[in-house]
Amino acid sequence: MDFSKIPIGELASLPEFQGFDYMIAEENPELAPMVNAMDISQICHYFTEPIWEERSLTEGVEFLYNRACSGQVFYTLPPDGRRLPLSVNTGLAAFPVPDRDAGNTPFVILCPGGSFRHVCKIQEGYPVAKRLNELGVAAFVLQYGTGQPFDTEASMEDIFSALNLIQRNKDAFRVDPDHYVVMGFSAGGLVAALWGTKRLGYARYHCRKPDCLILAYPAISTRSFNEEDRLSFFGADYSEDDLVSTSADESADKDYPPSFIWLSEDDPEVPKEEHASLLVEKLKQEHVPVCFETYPGALHGTGLGDHTSSRGWIERAVKFWQNHSER
Repeated sequence: MDFSKIPIGELASLPEFQGFDYMIAEENPELAPMVNAMDISQICHYFTEPIWEERSLTEGVEFLYNRACSGQVFYTLPPDGRRLPLSVNTGLAAFPVPDRDAGNTPFVILCPGGSFRHVCKIQEGYPVAKRLNELGVAAFVLQYGTGQPFDTEASMEDIFSALNLIQRNKDAFRVDPDHYVVMGFSAGGLVAALWGTKRLGYARYHCRKPDCLILAYPAISTRSFNEEDRLSFFGADYSEDDLVSTSADESADKDYPPSFIWLSEDDPEVPKEEHASLLVEKLKQEHVPVCFETYPGALHGTGLGDHTSSRGWIERAVKFWQNHSER
């Protein structure tokens, strides 16, 4: 089966994905008609710049399909506590490392990006999960709730629910429940970064702090959003306190997790001076370990980026994690 030539909507309807088509197909009503009619090859050639690599996206979907053929991959998450309507369902795709001793595998919760409107699992979820498995790390792709306005607290609850599910099934997943990372891309980078704060994230839910955060071309500061983006994110009414609590650089303190952060030098969507650099400087002030990598170019949303100057970032990020883990 050539997964690169099957339209996304048809992929989602394969019997192996029954009941969880939303973990493959585009659900946002504004985007679904176009995206679900395209195949991976068309998606990769949609933009003039080579943002996505066809090979890695195709391998990611094949990886997902093969796991779904051999056992349960998808899990639902509870919708409790939502204050705002969602434009997508929520769920978790689980990828334990095969043939590892029980209780010996660290894990990553992956939060793909999508401008807070949808979740780019095919681009930034499944290919990354495959690579993490190859590096000996279990991976869990999170479809967190999205919508406009964006329910930040609900996204924190989605991470909390994912952690609970993973920890309840630690033997089946063969993971060490005490050693995990949250990795986020773009909009998902802000979700991951906020989980590292005590105000909105791990401490509020009485969870163990992540060993570290891995943030790929992340949004960091809602204060840096222009007014149009703020209104999309918060709605018509937002306060100074909203800006503080949802700007990771303003909420970070000395207990923030060690962080590996990377992006293109001239990223057009989340300029480093307005986002990543703010958090990096704050972590340096608080003496929190941080690795900040920038790469030549002006690309955003590249995922694994094997075809770009960022190639190898994920191996370096896992090494950073290993160096700062208490295991």
